[in-house]
Order: sequence, then structure tokens, then C-alpha cells
Amino acid sequence: MYDENGYFNFASLYEQNRIFNVVIGARGTGKTYSAVKYFIEKKKPFLFMRRTQIQTDIVSTDAMSPIVKVLNDLRMEYYTKKLTKYNTAFYDSSDKLLLVTASLKTFANIRGFEVSNVGINDIIFDEFVKEPQEPKIKYEGLAFSNAYESMNRNRFDGSDIRVFLLANSTDIANDIFMYFNWIPLAEHMIQSGKEETFLPDLAMLIYRNSPISEKKRNTALYRNVSKEFSDMALDNKFVLNDFSYVKKQRLRDFSCSLRVGKLYIYKHKSETIWYVTQTKGTAPAEYDDNYSGLERFKKKHWTLYIRYTEGKVRFDSYESLSIFEHYCE
Repeated sequence: MYDENGYFNFASLYEQNRIFNVVIGARGTGKTYSAVKYFIEKKKPFLFMRRTQIQTDIVSTDAMSPIVKVLNDLRMEYYTKKLTKYNTAFYDSSDKLLLVTASLKTFANIRGFEVSNVGINDIIFDEFVKEPQEPKIKYEGLAFSNAYESMNRNRFDGSDIRVFLLANSTDIANDIFMYFNWIPLAEHMIQSGKEETFLPDLAMLIYRNSPISEKKRNTALYRNVSKEFSDMALDNKFVLNDFSYVKKQRLRDFSCSLRVGKLYIYKHKSETIWYVTQTKGTAPAEYDDNYSGLERFKKKHWTLYIRYTEGKVRFDSYESLSIFEHYCE
């Protein structure tokens, strides 16, 4: 998982040959650097994606770009060229395409971009998990699916574009994980301490115990920052996710009160406790997870969210908790 210097070894992941590759790791452990370096050294053009256009514009500049850092370390001559208002291409000194930048938020503006024409078969989606201070992109999972479909369309020969989603451990309840139904797998890995899972189309890596993190632990920054920040930045803990109320309950102690979308909400028979699960029950009230159904649910049962903030709601999984929060938005 790490090279001889303690940084993330991207080559070992690429050799696993999965279509979707998720890497969650502590800050500064070489996720982005090693991925960019791999493709440039192998002369494999790729798409470098960030969430917002501002982030994408920044990585296209000399001063603050992880791409330029790699190119300078490799002592490569390069130049950039604006393809559209939103996208920049990097070329080497012999005019060979190295990469194209794009943002998820404005990808619809280049919906007709044919990556196969320029030999792009790989995508790095860097920092794909929204940080707390960043703007939310509506229907983010759907937007990413549309972007991937636009680039991968009509590849029926097994040459699917491969995606490498890289991020810090901020929130497993992110829109990409929710849309692709990856929360249960991530939750299982976190709870069990498993760091690598390889499925036919998916590789998920949630790394802890980084040698680089251990070296950083005694620097001035981490001697002074909050434990919450160091847990996330060094130990790869998902600080925005509270698992304390995720615990399976005995259904015989509860009565089913309602269904909203795929969730069934049970009320304890003798205590002021609610239980949210995906285990089906006979619900006297039902609400679909469309706009009108969720609005009726929130209007009729608004006190349920108050009970949640008071710590009186339990969940069978973190996926159910995430869906519940989404329904209550």
C-alpha cells in the first residue's frame, strides 16, 4: 500500500484493474501526487477532475497546482492551452497531450467532449468528498454519473474508462457514496478495521496507519490543532460521522409507525425512543421519497428530527442515518 518512502503506492492499485477505485486516506500521504505522476510517467493522457470550477482553475495555475508540482519534480517542459472557458489542457514539449482538467459542476458545458479521440481512458476525481466549508452541488451523484456516461458511452468492448476517486476521510455520507450505494461497504470497512476491499468492478481503500502521518504527528501544527482535525488528517477518521446511535435493535420492542421512502420508522413500546431501519413493517402512514412525499413527511412529522437531535433516534446502519438526514433536509 505504501512505497519505500512511506507514500501511497498508486501503481499497485492500478494493477488491480478495477473500473471504480476509491482511495480514502490521511492528508499529505501522496494520493494525488502518486496518481498524477504515474499517468505522466506512463504517457497515459487522463482527465483531472475537481468538484468546483474554482478548484479546477486553481489546479491549472503554476503556483498552487499538484499537477505542476509533479511536472517540475520530473523536470518536464510543458505548456497549457485553454480548450474552453472551463477546461485546460497540459501538453509536453513535443505537443503530446498529458491531461485535461474539468470540474464536476460545469461538466455539462463540455457534454460533447470525446475523450476517446485524444486517448483518455482514465479519470482522477481528486478531493471528491465535499469539505464542510465547500458549497453543495445539487444531485452530485447524478452529475458524476452523467459525466462518466458522457465520456464512457458506447464502449462495449471492455475498455471502460477507469475512475480513481481520491479524498480525505471527511464524510462517508457523501453524495457519491449515497448514489452508488457504497455507504454500507465503507461502513463495514470502518467498523471492522478493514483497509482494502476488491470487488469485480470496485476497489475501495480506506487507509490508516500511514508512515507519513506518523512523521507529521509531532510537527508544530499537529501539536496545536484540535483532536478532531488530527483524527481526520492523520488517522483517517471520519470526523463528521457519529456512529454512536447506529445499533441494531430488537424489533419486538417497537411498533412500526410510518414508512418514508425506503426507511421504516418504529416507536419503542415503552420508552421515548425511535428506531429507523430498512427492515419492512406494516406502517399506518406511508410517504414516498419524491418531492411531495418528503414535504408531507416533514410537515407531519417535523418533531421526529427534533428527537433525532436530542439523541432519541437509533439506526440499523449508517446508510439509514444518511438517508434519514437526506429526507429531513
